[in-house]
Amino acid sequence: MSLVPPPLHFTGLIGSLFSFLQFLTNPLIGALSDVYGRRPMMLVCMATMVTSYAVWSMAFSFEVFLIARIIGGIGHGNVSLSTAIVADITPPKSKQRSRGMAMIGVAFSIGFIVGPMIGAAFSMYGVRSLLSTQEYPFQLPAFFAVAVATLDLLFLWARFRETLPEKNRAASLGDGIHTAVDLINPMALFSFSSALRGSSEKDRQSVRYLGWTYFLFLLLFSGLEYSLTFLTHDKFQYSSMQQGRMFVFIGAIMAAVQGGYLRRQKAGTEKRTATTGMCVLIPGMFMVGLASSSVVLYCGLALYSFGAGTVVSCLTTMVSEYGSSSERGRVMGIFRSLGSLSRAIGPALCCSIYWSAGPLVCYSIGGILFAVPILLLRRV
Repeated sequence: MSLVPPPLHFTGLIGSLFSFLQFLTNPLIGALSDVYGRRPMMLVCMATMVTSYAVWSMAFSFEVFLIARIIGGIGHGNVSLSTAIVADITPPKSKQRSRGMAMIGVAFSIGFIVGPMIGAAFSMYGVRSLLSTQEYPFQLPAFFAVAVATLDLLFLWARFRETLPEKNRAASLGDGIHTAVDLINPMALFSFSSALRGSSEKDRQSVRYLGWTYFLFLLLFSGLEYSLTFLTHDKFQYSSMQQGRMFVFIGAIMAAVQGGYLRRQKAGTEKRTATTGMCVLIPGMFMVGLASSSVVLYCGLALYSFGAGTVVSCLTTMVSEYGSSSERGRVMGIFRSLGSLSRAIGPALCCSIYWSAGPLVCYSIGGILFAVPILLLRRV
């Protein structure tokens, strides 16, 4: 048995599958955490991720690989739960909450630095299957992922304490599930009405604008991010190690921005910082699309990394200010679900443009369209 690479036009759809499943399940996971607490749902999510990586390590056919992605997508609610946990333990409209959301971003940035290098290094060594004499270069990274996820699960089991007291939880499972199922409908999803029943119309309107801003930003960003490896391979013939070093560069800047610049921002400045980040992304995208040398490419990536390090953390902090403690899991789950929907659409859409019209057209269109979420954010 062997893994047959899918056609290039199909790669965007593969990248979209994981996010589409998160779009379906994040509101449900958030609603369940409002009823049963954050800890049990976080443990379930991490156990699902361990299972996903274990199946991936045995993916000697493309069908098994897809099953692994499906399992991982269904249970990947740990990020939205993490934002709800930060909101549980920090005061509203405080510097502590901004710092907490920034630290989640720092964790992503460290993963951006370490993950690609580990994957690239391990992929140089194959592992012989018990069922075949063929070597599979994906197995060592997969085994490593299983080990790390298992340690993470054990650490959470031993050390993580519940952050949502029973007195602050949603009254019943029926209410939470009913709301979450309603919000699988994308039209209802963007309204946030079922998750903010006790809020004023002004607050609901602000959250709607934040949701649209987040969705459109990630729609553009995720597609351009996904096609970056294609661009560096086609234009500069980057190897896996060179692409790994590129992601280390991106992750280092993001970590510096989130761990330094964002954590020092005053509470209430998130809107201005997110707007600045999106404005910086526009010339960054043009530079990446126009790049004819690695120097120009890396200059564009530096701007790209600053934007990536600021926008999502700031928007997440802003939306965490809305809703009661018993609604917070649903609000953050719905918000993350909008991001997952954009990540499900973005790679397929961007790859279609990339392979049809080329990187310059693809990145130029993306850069220009960042003006739309900028204008939407101004209305919050």
